Amino acid sequence: PEDRAEFLRIKQERRAELAKVLSPQELENFELSTSATATMLKREMTAFNATDEEFRKIFRLTQPLDEEYSLGRPIRDPEDVEGNAKRKQVERDLQEQVRAALGEERYAELERSRDPFYKSLVKAAEDAGIPRTSAAQAFEVQKVVREETARVFNDPALTPEQRQQAVAAMQAQADRTLVELLGEQGANALK
Repeated sequence: PEDRAEFLRIKQERRAELAKVLSPQELENFELSTSATATMLKREMTAFNATDEEFRKIFRLTQPLDEEYSLGRPIRDPEDVEGNAKRKQVERDLQEQVRAALGEERYAELERSRDPFYKSLVKAAEDAGIPRTSAAQAFEVQKVVREETARVFNDPALTPEQRQQAVAAMQAQADRTLVELLGEQGANALK
């Protein structure tokens, strides 16, 4: 904690010195290209395709909280129940602020883009020269399959064989839909 406090103090001093010679826009641009927060957000949002203004809004909301709570890193002290609860609340509040800044539709896209499977779909679609919208449609297909699979496995009225047959049929249909959306090459890239 002492080292962290010292680090933050030095960082704030550096920012104050930069603010003396840079305009607010130049300072923000500098931080967008050099800060750990911006790097973390770029990494997290690779599949989101944020506009410059959307990225800046998210950065402005995230940076002060990231500096205080190290949002991009795992929880430092698992035994600090109170501190961890506060951090989780800060993270929830931040997501609500991001939702308000982006609007429901774009926030849903941001949430989807955080899913590792969606990132794989986007990469496969890009590699195959297929529009990103097809990757989003393919993700929704797979999401429905996952939900239906869970429903089938939790259905006490079905025998184990019926469950396996139902899941196999759903997966076969999903595979056909993926080929329709992503083409043979894109669908095979996901297997």
